[in-house]
Order: sequence, then structure tokens, then C-alpha cells
Amino acid sequence: MFEVLKTDKFNIIFSFLIGFTIMVLTIPMCKDDACIIKKAPSIDDMKKNTYKIMNKCYQFKPNVITCPAEGYIEAFEGLRRN
Repeated sequence: MFEVLKTDKFNIIFSFLIGFTIMVLTIPMCKDDACIIKKAPSIDDMKKNTYKIMNKCYQFKPNVITCPAEGYIEAFEGLRRN
């Protein structure tokens, strides 16, 4: 039963499968900007942190307003709300 494992044909096929598996695991699954996760910080993080953008520092304070009828950007379309 285990004699098959000792043949040259098995060694070639097994080596190919190992090499193919390593290749598949190392190829990135995304391209260009798709690999970058763009996620806004939470409101709590925005309240307590200071952000340096270029040479200026900013502290953000969230201000909830009513949405206008048009002209707004839906930032997180797939966001589930509980």
C-alpha cells in the first residue's frame, strides 16, 4: 500500500502540489488600492486623539446634524447598525 509513496512519479506529483500550494498562498488576492483598508476611526478615538496632517494638528469634535435631501456622501454603505 505504501509502495506508491516511494515511486518517482509520486515524488514529482507531490513536489508539484507543494510548490503550487506555496505559490497560491503567496500571491496577493487584491490589486492596487484594493489591498488598503480604508476605515474611519471611531467617534471615541476622534474625540480623544489629536491628528497631525501635514504640519498642522487637529482635534475633531463630532457634530450630529440632519442629513440634507441631496448632496451628501454615504461613507459606509455596507455598515450594519444594531
